[in-house]
Amino acid sequence: MEEGLDTFVVIDGLPKVPEDSRPKLIKFLLRKLTTAGKTKEDNVFMPMDEATQQTGGYAFVEYETPAQAVAAVKALNGTPLDKKHTIAVNKLTDIERF
Repeated sequence: MEEGLDTFVVIDGLPKVPEDSRPKLIKFLLRKLTTAGKTKEDNVFMPMDEATQQTGGYAFVEYETPAQAVAAVKALNGTPLDKKHTIAVNKLTDIERF
């Protein structure tokens, strides 16, 4: 089951924004994400909360290789996004540990 999932990371601690601000947040986030490896806008999945009509404060991101996903976790976990938000970056395959 985990084969193929090792290129994904989960990013938590993102701002919760309305749908029309989601593309702007993804572009801003990509500037940080691409410092650790290759990914693109189509590989960032940021779910919407139906009840609040805002993003959920987290995203799933797919990198090209498992090594890039590991590098993203090491380089970006605990990175301040702005004054109010610090992101937590973990491999999707490590999610059972939490």
